[in-house]
Amino acid sequence: MMKKLTTVFLSALLFAAGCGSKTTGSTSPKASVEPAATVQTVAERAVKDGFDDSTNQVIEFCGMNIPLPSYLGYSADNSSDTNKFYYAERSDNAIVFIQINAEGDKLTAENQEFIDAETDIYNNLVSSFSKSDSYSDVVAYPMTGFTVDGMPAMKFEICFSSNGMNFNTHICAIYNADTGKIVYINLMPSDTAENDYSADYEKILNGITKTAAVVETAAPAASTISESDLKAALDSYEAFIDEYVAFMKKYKASDNASGMMMDYLSYLTKLTDLETKMNALDDDEMTSEELAYYTEVMLRCSQKMLNAVQ
Repeated sequence: MMKKLTTVFLSALLFAAGCGSKTTGSTSPKASVEPAATVQTVAERAVKDGFDDSTNQVIEFCGMNIPLPSYLGYSADNSSDTNKFYYAERSDNAIVFIQINAEGDKLTAENQEFIDAETDIYNNLVSSFSKSDSYSDVVAYPMTGFTVDGMPAMKFEICFSSNGMNFNTHICAIYNADTGKIVYINLMPSDTAENDYSADYEKILNGITKTAAVVETAAPAASTISESDLKAALDSYEAFIDEYVAFMKKYKASDNASGMMMDYLSYLTKLTDLETKMNALDDDEMTSEELAYYTEVMLRCSQKMLNAVQ
């Protein structure tokens, strides 16, 4: 099985990072992978302390029990089975949300494949931010490894400035060998947020537990997709990517970028569902011509997505 593309995850982080700001002209961004003493931070805010075992809401997701503070509101309109959003703040001037997302196919090599996948994502994010003219003072903190209820996990932060404002995005990936899935729990705050949610975020991560192992029964063999159906599915996917890219161009030209976040989340939900369908296509069942077309379209779409946020 081919390694699946992670355009949903990358585009979500890159867009959320830029929401609320619009840069005119050009800057000279510099990226570092070491924390710098001169990195700017957002204005001091009240530390949110709402994580409480007696009031937390606990959701079950991909074989994990994830405790969330009661103040986080679930957005059904912007969520799907594999991509969920819980808001702490949401207004025209500020947005803070926790994103919970399961990415890609089941892993087969367990820890090493997990480490390789997260290293690729980390390097791609650092490269994308550092090449973009929209961001400066980019600092990618080194990844750190830890365990959550026996599950291997990795987390990192990306800090940067844009148009006089500062941002800090927290990313954590946890691998559950029972389900073979990587689950991301990300904190995405705008610099205009009223509170600092980083302490509660750490409590969420440390409070995650595995659910009881579930023995999966073999699914019926999927019928081979026809060549015409495959091409139609891929063409439909690329058409949506083109629509999304057009939206991103509109965003860049807008003076009310933060007000477009809800539109973006709607696009993201549709994109997640489409990529789930694309990842479900079995390349082992494709002819060499079909596989070549699949690879061509997916790589072209990935490049379009990256270009849209640069």
